[in-house]
Amino acid sequence: MGSIQHEGARAGHTADSKRKVIVAGAQLGPIDIDTPRSEAIQRMLRLMEDAHKQNAKLIVYPEIAPVTFFPRHILEGDELEKYFELEVDGDPTKSANIKPLFDKAREYKMDMYLGYAEATGDEHYNTSVYYSGQVDKVISKYRKVHLPGTFEPYERKDATNQLEKRYFKPGNLGFEAFRAPQLVPEALTKDSGAKPNEVDTLGQGDPVVGMIICNDRRWPEAWRVYALQGAELILCGYNTTAWAPELLGTNEKISTKEKAKAEALFHNKLCLTYNSYANACFSINVAKCGSEDGKYPLIGGSCIIDCDGEVVAEASTEDDELIVAEIDLGQCRRGKEKVFAFEKHRRIEHYARIAQQTGVQEPDFFTRPTSAVATGTARSPFSTPITSPPRQRPHQILLINPNSTRSMTEACLTSVRPVLPPGIELTGYTAPYPAPTAIESTTDAIMSTEAVLRDLAKHAASNGETVQNFDGMIVACFSKHPLIDALRESYDVPVIGIMEASLYVARMIGGRFGIVATAARSKIMQDDAVAAYGLSHFYVGSESTHLGVLELETRPREEVAKRMGHAARSLAVKGADTILLGCAGMTDLTRAAKDAVRDEDGRRTVNVIDSVEAGVMMMASLVDMGIPTSKKGVYKGEKEGRRTRGQNWL
Repeated sequence: MGSIQHEGARAGHTADSKRKVIVAGAQLGPIDIDTPRSEAIQRMLRLMEDAHKQNAKLIVYPEIAPVTFFPRHILEGDELEKYFELEVDGDPTKSANIKPLFDKAREYKMDMYLGYAEATGDEHYNTSVYYSGQVDKVISKYRKVHLPGTFEPYERKDATNQLEKRYFKPGNLGFEAFRAPQLVPEALTKDSGAKPNEVDTLGQGDPVVGMIICNDRRWPEAWRVYALQGAELILCGYNTTAWAPELLGTNEKISTKEKAKAEALFHNKLCLTYNSYANACFSINVAKCGSEDGKYPLIGGSCIIDCDGEVVAEASTEDDELIVAEIDLGQCRRGKEKVFAFEKHRRIEHYARIAQQTGVQEPDFFTRPTSAVATGTARSPFSTPITSPPRQRPHQILLINPNSTRSMTEACLTSVRPVLPPGIELTGYTAPYPAPTAIESTTDAIMSTEAVLRDLAKHAASNGETVQNFDGMIVACFSKHPLIDALRESYDVPVIGIMEASLYVARMIGGRFGIVATAARSKIMQDDAVAAYGLSHFYVGSESTHLGVLELETRPREEVAKRMGHAARSLAVKGADTILLGCAGMTDLTRAAKDAVRDEDGRRTVNVIDSVEAGVMMMASLVDMGIPTSKKGVYKGEKEGRRTRGQNWL
């Protein structure tokens, strides 16, 4: 089924390198729509057994490996859900269908890249995980970012559809590199006292790995983000059609199915070899291929590519086939230190457009020398667009959760990560004991304010650090929290609360707003806060979910979503055209509220504002403007007055 293909000596090879490892790509032949998942799993296990016999330490499987490529079909309900894997307590190793793969990898002490369709609550992702057989742990998860195709099927009856946009959400985990523990011998670790990113430790730790899925391989941005984290090995599983005119387009060059397949194979190898070379990293790229259901052709071309862009192992069939090679990650140093020494040669001041623009914006047309009057044409009232210059350093924003529930802080960070503006670094902070676990009363708010102020002052005194190093601070509590004004008194940087941020956004995009509140008490407090902000005239009121803050996490998701939806609909009936989520703990429930206020024809004419997202976006604008907190009036610093009174108790 496969054999080891050893690399010959080439420039860049380090003779005494200890970063050699045998790796395998487990290509799968076609899996038909009626093929039992268990049958596909057994085929995958046979490939793993063969890899083990050849001493492979890492095996890579294709995208959505255990099932047919179902996004080509129109599916719904149980017919759709049966293709997804349900993780147990967030752990894919316990998922019933794919558990045998993790069990066997554990037995062999083999690392594994596995692609599958992931179901989590009411959200679905095209996912891969990296499992370390050395330490028996899922080290990293990646969700496909670049989803191809369309949401609606093509009009032609016999067209091959690509409906990933219909069945999956775009990935929300970014391109985060990770280390594969113990994959190579004698790697530097934290225990040795060595520090990463020193001149003499680069490329000496556990291998730095990145994951992509299928269409991601065509986008150089993904590879470069990984390379900027020192990636030495990129893993990619794919299901790529050999013939889909509606998806790929047609011309004379690909006028037949044979020509289209040849081009697809050429483009596959082109993007894999170039990006491996341009980022000085190895890559293992594995297909599910052949003709599924006898009429949906997928290309093969599974290959292992070295850091110079050379193919060192390649599949020769469109069936189950194992490709194996011994690779030397030490060879990456030549490219990373010479041609692609990023720290020496990258010019980020000229790259702003790539992170700020999605669609194409062509330059303006030339103006002919004849006058506008003579030709009868008028000059456009629109100027040529301008772009902002790149920042010298990222703006650093501190998101403060004034309660002591760390999971709520993490939920806030996770929710805003997909929409975080370029050049912004967002750091979470969770209030320490004795701050309450939830802010549901005036007493809670006061206790949390004291806990945060004392802790920040103590942290500065003991570590020589201060929140003044941040460019702005957000208080992630949907209330007129006393911590907001206290921080404005204590620090120069701008400070905003998520309630006031979302209130101001609501006034800019709608005529009347309402708030989805937690418990009945919160409803009263929010009514008072709206009045204090002077916005009662635009306020239709709030609707309570009758849940405590912590119950947003502990109650069943279906129940919480149902209550959120009911409250949102009630506000819309009252006349709200904008609905605010009245708790930071609701940040991952935005979709439930949006779905509840759709019009009968499916349109969304009522806006739903995630207060955490509003706070981050508004703070990003403030720090861009470079405006500090004014110290002339009510926010004049309080420290001098306390010292004068001999009460420097912070």
